[in-house]
Amino acid sequence: MASNIETVCTRNNISYKAVRGAMMEGARTLDELKEKAGVCGECETCKEHIPYILKSLCGCGEVSMKTVQDLVKSGVNSLEEIMERTGAGQGEDCGKCQGLIQNIIDQGY
Repeated sequence: MASNIETVCTRNNISYKAVRGAMMEGARTLDELKEKAGVCGECETCKEHIPYILKSLCGCGEVSMKTVQDLVKSGVNSLEEIMERTGAGQGEDCGKCQGLIQNIIDQGY
């Protein structure tokens, strides 16, 4: 769903790529996306897509952020092991989530 979106915030013309970039820099909440990516959080496209984007880590493998965060909290600290356990980053033309997975590992959550 969300990975096919080009513009997440129509009010501020913020792209999906910019939102995921902010997440790779550590943004995990709407307020952090407002600050780091510049989304308004109030337009219809923000309301429709941001909750999904914040929950989803890998659209190809349908892997949630919580799944990866729970693995990291349990001591899994290898990108490869997380990808193997969850199927994240392993679809055709996939792997865009690897930076986000690594950021979660680096942040320890």
